[in-house]
Amino acid sequence: MPAPVVKRNKLFFSYTLRDGVVSNSLLSEIYTILVKTYDIFIDLLHNDSIDKQARVLNELKSSQYVFVLKTPMIEESSWVDIEIAETRKMGIPLFFIDLKEGCSNDEKIKKITSFVQSTIKEIK
Repeated sequence: MPAPVVKRNKLFFSYTLRDGVVSNSLLSEIYTILVKTYDIFIDLLHNDSIDKQARVLNELKSSQYVFVLKTPMIEESSWVDIEIAETRKMGIPLFFIDLKEGCSNDEKIKKITSFVQSTIKEIK
């Protein structure tokens, strides 16, 4: 199997839905804003594959940056653990964005999009 090609400005988002801090609507809004500038993979929105786990790992391997949406129950997700471990193993830049319960979707969207845009700008 050939090595995956890393796509410039491809962002991979890792998250859990377990605690309700991250939702489908939040992920959709983030995507709508950031897709204007970046190539984005969000499992819940984009994974229509039969082998969903293989697709996640392939998308991760071709990403230039990985952003973990850190919520109270993030450590309960074995898939987030796998994604973080794989990201570190491959040397992909990894960033954590702390999200708190009780914040509005608008506050979360602003925090996430601002963080992503400023972080990528600083790296370039």
